[in-house]
Amino acid sequence: MPDAKKFMYINRKAPYGTIYAWESLEVVLIGAAFEQDVSVAFMDDGVYQLKKNQDTTGIGMKNFSKTYGALDDYDVEKIYVEKESLAARGLTADDLVIPVEVLAAGTIGDFVWRDTDADGVQDVGEKGIPGAKVVLTNLDTDVVVSMTTNEDGMYLFAALVAGNYRVSVDRSTVSGALTTPGTYTLFLAESEQSLDNDFGFAEKLPETGANLGDLTLAGALLVLFGLALVVLPRRRRSAEGTLQ
Repeated sequence: MPDAKKFMYINRKAPYGTIYAWESLEVVLIGAAFEQDVSVAFMDDGVYQLKKNQDTTGIGMKNFSKTYGALDDYDVEKIYVEKESLAARGLTADDLVIPVEVLAAGTIGDFVWRDTDADGVQDVGEKGIPGAKVVLTNLDTDVVVSMTTNEDGMYLFAALVAGNYRVSVDRSTVSGALTTPGTYTLFLAESEQSLDNDFGFAEKLPETGANLGDLTLAGALLVLFGLALVVLPRRRRSAEGTLQ
């Protein structure tokens, strides 16, 4: 049997008002049912999904918080909650419906930019590149996640556990040549913010469609033919000069 794929699902949305939380839970359970290695993280308003004693009578929606108890039945044991998100909302692990591992958030980021002078240094006026794909791999767990840069060229992987990571840019999503390393490998300590993992790309020269070798050959032929045009007429005049 092939090795199970590893997935981490990050929940940032409140449990009600949208269908994101319920759909996320369904996806987690389906993945686990197919024997995938699934882990789940809750941060921002996503921590409310696990809060005890939810009362949904006033909004006319079903309280599905107890369904999280099924995660253990599906062998989903890696359940993380961001410490800062709990504290900001006056919650602790005791306020949650299931046991979790509370982690102080680490972050990795944060910039992909157009290096106009190709010196590998971010200079004033050099702009970020939107839509670049950045890939993060947890080298301890082999969990891989990716995201694209925003309109300012920024990216940020948050709610990260301490450990060894590799972050790289997908060069197929950005034009131009790299002026910085295309991959960084680092150890992230608990709560550390590693924000110097930046990727610079020089401007891509416009494609002319011409091959330099072809241009050289064409130039040589032009020279040869030009000489021929000069020499041949002279030879004709010489031959015609037999009347002298």
